[in-house]
Amino acid sequence: MPGSHWLHDGGGLYLRPNPTAPGGYWVFRYMRNGTGKKVGLGSLAHLGAAEAREQASALRARLRS
Repeated sequence: MPGSHWLHDGGGLYLRPNPTAPGGYWVFRYMRNGTGKKVGLGSLAHLGAAEAREQASALRARLRS
């Protein structure tokens, strides 16, 4: 999408701008068996940064086990 860019928060957590969601969507990105994967966590309007970071941390822990 021209003109849009993902804002990296760290540890695979990104805020993806989207005109239909105020502020954008939180997305957790990771690699599995050499393939990029994405998990949508929710919109910024419903999920604050601290909660998104907690969810991303929990997902990272699951991927390690």
